[in-house]
Amino acid sequence: MQHLLESAPTSANGVYNNPIFQGGFFLLIAGVVMNMLSSYFSLLVSFLMEQFMTHVDVIKDEDAYDWVLDWLASQPKSMFTTQRLSLR
Repeated sequence: MQHLLESAPTSANGVYNNPIFQGGFFLLIAGVVMNMLSSYFSLLVSFLMEQFMTHVDVIKDEDAYDWVLDWLASQPKSMFTTQRLSLR
């Protein structure tokens, strides 16, 4: 019984020196940092998409529809690039 009492940590330093606790604490900190980086990356991508991408809806019944089609057809390929272009 005396041996168990002597080997038990008497303060928080005993817990902090425990390698299992240190590993778990490191994983906790790493997870928080990764989550924050992921959030910041998502915010950055959203900001860049708002700054450098344009979204235009032109319905077929509108007068501008034919003009937009003609304008798109007259543009050289190097003038613009699209990831998705759909006409309705």
